[in-house]
Amino acid sequence: MMQRPARTWGAVSGVAVGVVAAVAGASTSACGLQPVELGRSANEPDREPTDSVIGEVSDTARARLRAASKVPDNGLELLYPTGPTLAIPANLAPIIFEWRAAPGLAGPMMPMMPASAAPLPMPDDPAPDKPAPDKAMTAEDSAPLTFELLVSGDRSELRLYTKATQGTFRADRWRELLRDHAGSTLHVRVRALREATGQLLGTKSLDVEVRPALPAGSIYAWSTTAQGLARARIDSTHESYDSVPAPLADSGRVRCVGCHSVARNGQRIVAAIGGEPNLWSWSVASRAAMSVPVGDETTTGRVFGTFDPTGARIAVTRAGRLSILAADTGSLLQDMAWPISTQLTHPDWSPDGRSISLVFSGEKLPERDADGGELGRVAVALDGSLGALEPISLSGVSNGKDERVLFPSYSPTDGEWIVFEKRKGPMRDPKESSLWIVPARGGAAVELRAAAGGKPGGVTGAGAPSFIPGDLPGRAYLLFSSSRSVGSFAPAPGQRQLFVTALDLALAAQGKDPSHSAFWLPSQQRTSSYVQAHWAAAVLDCEKSSAREVCDDADDDCDQQVDEDCCMPAPDTCDDQQDNDCDGLVDEGCGCQLREQCGNEIDDDCDLQVDEAPCAALEPGP
Repeated sequence: MMQRPARTWGAVSGVAVGVVAAVAGASTSACGLQPVELGRSANEPDREPTDSVIGEVSDTARARLRAASKVPDNGLELLYPTGPTLAIPANLAPIIFEWRAAPGLAGPMMPMMPASAAPLPMPDDPAPDKPAPDKAMTAEDSAPLTFELLVSGDRSELRLYTKATQGTFRADRWRELLRDHAGSTLHVRVRALREATGQLLGTKSLDVEVRPALPAGSIYAWSTTAQGLARARIDSTHESYDSVPAPLADSGRVRCVGCHSVARNGQRIVAAIGGEPNLWSWSVASRAAMSVPVGDETTTGRVFGTFDPTGARIAVTRAGRLSILAADTGSLLQDMAWPISTQLTHPDWSPDGRSISLVFSGEKLPERDADGGELGRVAVALDGSLGALEPISLSGVSNGKDERVLFPSYSPTDGEWIVFEKRKGPMRDPKESSLWIVPARGGAAVELRAAAGGKPGGVTGAGAPSFIPGDLPGRAYLLFSSSRSVGSFAPAPGQRQLFVTALDLALAAQGKDPSHSAFWLPSQQRTSSYVQAHWAAAVLDCEKSSAREVCDDADDDCDQQVDEDCCMPAPDTCDDQQDNDCDGLVDEGCGCQLREQCGNEIDDDCDLQVDEAPCAALEPGP
């Protein structure tokens, strides 16, 4: 029986978005070319697709790259994503791939754009201007390269042709490719041709495990630069910002928001507001906010909150006290106090509701160190009463004078595991930061080195880990923030971005690293900074937000239409009173900086602290 041909979609661009390939005899539309369908009759003859072309990539170069059967796996390097063990969910938004040629081999390259910059070109766009060649190069070396990005599997493939060193695929085609290969493996490779000499270069192949799709839900992250609560699905190509609920909108205290928490059922949010020990809680559906009582006027120190599995109760820590409050009224249900010298922070309620993990310390730490300390838990009885504070043993984790743990998080389905961050040095400028996992009852802890690129000592600036449910009980994902680079993109000092790594918890039970190579969350903006993020179940079938319809092949405004009167994202321009980046906010990010300024008595980076170290010195005035 004749084998069905693989579907192929391709594009060529300066920084390209893949488009569907044309098929001989197939109908076309003004929006694009029609794909070869897997379901067509096996009696139909095989058809060779022809790739769409954007920019100045010749048919000859395309044909030679497609026909090349043996291309060396050297001369090119895949910068993002990287392996060796990458696993992604089948509903992940399109990845922005990036690569580079070895020095002396590249010739003049097309300039790359950051993900938050101008929209990627589509078919029929004019070709971008050529960059000026390097005069130091020989004529042979200066000949440009044409690249082929190939993502292939057993059932279908995507191809992209470009002279840039960065590219991504159209969202609908990418989704179909992942859906075709859920439960199997994709192979990513970049090949290049120098037409003037016929030289062929290639990267080593990267294997990408495609796991079944994540359940319906959203990731909530407070952006310190955009001054808003960003929300996005794992399949989103952009984030939206939830409007601030009343009465916070008129309080003048919404600019700075501390650590937030989202109920596992996605129905409520609690967050620290302003520079005071103050918590606010609100319903995602009704947007009605209420102040959560956390103590009297003498209460000092950081305040943290977490929800029970049903979202009906909030556990609040501050100073030496743990309190349980009703989520809808704020009334006090349970209260336990320890000596004021015992600092309690970073609570997380287990998914079965029977225990609360937290961080404690026997002595008061400096305010800017966020009261890190040791890991412990408090049992919660069926009647809601609280047990004693029990330390959780962390075998294999050093506990030096300037080392501390922060942000414990229970595994989402069984609560048998806790992930946490370990920092060495000051909170704002740690010498070292790493992610670990330990049985919830305590025992041997395992460092998540694969998530850190295989490097001992941790991901650069990693922090605030939290779980995302996986497709099976023994599998999950871990969401965390980090100041690590993404390909050629290096965050500014103090800037954090969001990453996700897949976890195989059975490996952790064997004392092995359960993590995989981490991937960058595609919905975020590279001009923003994120401290902490949480995943929560979807509340509504269509979660409306203040964002307008964006040109992204999705129904963003929940009106049963896709891309109608849509907004094409562009870099946000300060003080123009326009929503340039289509996120529902005007001139956001113009009031917060990525780095604190010293001595001006202003919370420049919107982290609830003023003039904290390390801060940048102000230039002397005229």
